[in-house]
Amino acid sequence: MSASAKDVRPAALIAAMALGGTAYGFAATMVIPAVPAIQRSLDVSPTAAGWALSAYLIAASVLTGIVGRLGDVFGRRRVLVGALVAAALGSAVCAATDLLPVLLVGRVIQGAGGGVYPLAYAILRERLEPGRRESALGLMAATMGLGGGFGPVLGGLVSDHASYRWIFVVVGVMALAAAALVVRVVPLVAPPAGGRARIDVLGAVVLAVTVSAPLIAVSQANRWGWAAPSTLALFAVGAAMLAVFVALERRVAEPLVSMRTMALPVVRWT
Repeated sequence: MSASAKDVRPAALIAAMALGGTAYGFAATMVIPAVPAIQRSLDVSPTAAGWALSAYLIAASVLTGIVGRLGDVFGRRRVLVGALVAAALGSAVCAATDLLPVLLVGRVIQGAGGGVYPLAYAILRERLEPGRRESALGLMAATMGLGGGFGPVLGGLVSDHASYRWIFVVVGVMALAAAALVVRVVPLVAPPAGGRARIDVLGAVVLAVTVSAPLIAVSQANRWGWAAPSTLALFAVGAAMLAVFVALERRVAEPLVSMRTMALPVVRWT
């Protein structure tokens, strides 16, 4: 049974969003201390194993805006559940495979979970009274801090005392639990855009380059050298494309990332 638009329980709604946000944060950071274990288990180079982190960050950065816009078209609850289920599916792929390319595919699928944040912020702003709304948004921001601060610690403990594969099991179970809770407590309402909205494809491409260039530079810097022309060029490309992306998003009618939303303190500091 799912919630109707008239019987929203604020505490349960906030808990569902926070659990989804924490799962996303853990997916991003629990892998950091497990990269050496992934390298040993899959018998790959340190640079190749590092893509287990980079692939997720790139996918999440690009898919966050796209998934948020899909929520405007198909309904935020429906898309949020889909993003969480995709994150769980990607986690299962990562936990089961012995091949790095397949693990990277799983990490890209996990990246759909990046859409949790824009969808959760929108749902909380729509469904909560102003007095409770700000504290709920602050809690969502705290889940990012929880993932960033506690995720690496938990990931290190899991990879040292069990197996790095259990990291993906933990994230997958959290994502599925969050999806079930969302179905239970988030009202199913008509899409905000009435089923009509444009996806900012150009913005998505520019964002992909903006994120990918510096991540590739960081991942290859130990081999190329931090002051190598190729490393510096990639950092310069990332900076230039960031300026292009911000200018582009301010001009388009339906931006991939709302600059007004990004200006909110509770969003900016996450």
